Amino acid sequence: MADVLQNEASFSVDVATTYLQTLLEDKENQLQQAGALGQQLLSQQTELEERVKQLQDLAPATGAMEDARDRYRDLTEMVNRWDAENKALLASLTAEKGVPADPAVGAPASSDVSSSADSAEPAIQPSRARARNSRQHDTEFAFEIGSGLLTEVRRLQSLLAERDKEVQDLKEDNAGLRKFSSETQSHPEGESQIDSVAEHARQSTQYAEAVKQIAQLQTQITEQEKDLALLRQQAVDSRKTITQLQDEVTDSDKKNLQVQKEAEQLEATISALQDDKNRQAETLDSADAQVRFQEKEIRLLHEQVVGLTRELSEAKNQADVRMTHMKERNTHLTQTLLVINRAIECLPGGLSGSPS
Repeated sequence: MADVLQNEASFSVDVATTYLQTLLEDKENQLQQAGALGQQLLSQQTELEERVKQLQDLAPATGAMEDARDRYRDLTEMVNRWDAENKALLASLTAEKGVPADPAVGAPASSDVSSSADSAEPAIQPSRARARNSRQHDTEFAFEIGSGLLTEVRRLQSLLAERDKEVQDLKEDNAGLRKFSSETQSHPEGESQIDSVAEHARQSTQYAEAVKQIAQLQTQITEQEKDLALLRQQAVDSRKTITQLQDEVTDSDKKNLQVQKEAEQLEATISALQDDKNRQAETLDSADAQVRFQEKEIRLLHEQVVGLTRELSEAKNQADVRMTHMKERNTHLTQTLLVINRAIECLPGGLSGSPS
């Protein structure tokens, strides 16, 4: 179990909890069987004491020797039957004590657990919250079962102490019977009593064997108490591991919440940038329309300038033609005036001879 708890790759809280509950149930069954064996031994002891007391009451009466022998014979058969029953019950208890404490018996291999955990990771994510809520209750339930088992073990130990005291009393009675047997050996009529004392000694030996079985049972209970202490320690370690897992899950939830907040802020920033982009696109569209309108006006103005330039060129040409005509007329007039002046000068007396 410790290997499974230390191996993080194959660790599964459900497997650990199931194993702890199974082990606690096995221990409880063993303790119940041990208690049943103790109760059976106690009842056998009570009945044996009653039979021995009856035989002691019959021993002084010489006419009841045959009845005493029959009762001794019945008592011997009954003790043998008890011995067989006790051995069978003790053997079953010992067999259950040898159950392997390896959680791999009822759980899949570590590689299978790892592969199944990897393949089922997406499916496990939605149920992790419910699993975290149930893990703590499972651990508390395991602690309650362990406490109950510890109380039952202590009660059984107290009961065994009482039985040991009763066995000691029976040994003292046996010593008294032996003393009585030694006293009756000197009398011929005590031969039958000696036989009864020997039979009682044999029964005491068988009872001593039962006491030995009780001691073995107490040893097993001590071992079970050690196993229970180990189980409680494993439960504490498992609870610490679960607490660490819960802390890790809490930290992961906090990180996820922080990432979610950052994602929301990023989405808000992206939305604002998208709005700015839309506004800038609208502004660019408006500017493009205005540029196209201005280009159209420029083309119109250019066409007007070209037309005016053409008209100006034509007007200049016309002015040049008129200027040429005027120059020619002036030249012609100048020549005409010269001719007229020459003609006047050629007149007799010239213009100076005319009366003033």
